[in-house]
Amino acid sequence: MIKPVQSDCGYTEAEDDEGNWRFEAILKNTEGETCHIEDECSHLEDYIVVAEITGCEKTVL
Repeated sequence: MIKPVQSDCGYTEAEDDEGNWRFEAILKNTEGETCHIEDECSHLEDYIVVAEITGCEKTVL
């Protein structure tokens, strides 16, 4: 059986000065090494390898 690994990652989205939505992600592996990624949100799907939902909250816009 494979033991799940709890990731220690950060993710944010924000609109830049030109009106483009951008994301920033900081990924960390079990050895503590980090990988920083930022790009336009329209390119996010190019970076996704696997996704895990760890929580869900309803937000009102």
